[in-house]
Amino acid sequence: MNSSQGLNSCSTESRFKDFLNKNDKLVIAFFTSPRSQRSLNFEPLVRVIASQHPYLAFIKIDGDAVKKISEKYNVTNYPTCILFKKEEALQTVGSANRRDLMNLIGKAKEMAPPDAQA
Repeated sequence: MNSSQGLNSCSTESRFKDFLNKNDKLVIAFFTSPRSQRSLNFEPLVRVIASQHPYLAFIKIDGDAVKKISEKYNVTNYPTCILFKKEEALQTVGSANRRDLMNLIGKAKEMAPPDAQA
């Protein structure tokens, strides 16, 4: 499965699992909450970054709506970004900080096959 470029949205646990397991890219999950001003402020940056890194798949999860996913991956504050390979969480960034998100993208880039980064 190749996801569309940009930030995809997810509102169910089964959709999230399908997205992770059927995707042939590494996935960055952006956990957010409509009650979190930091999430709302950070989302435009995540959208821009998602459009600039087509070798990765990005998905937005409303942690309030899909609490099982947040609990499973120990997401306790918003926004949080997690790098996944299938259902394995490889690294978590729990801050609305551009530098930390770019470090996460750098780790993902190192792991992605060279032909995927073209």
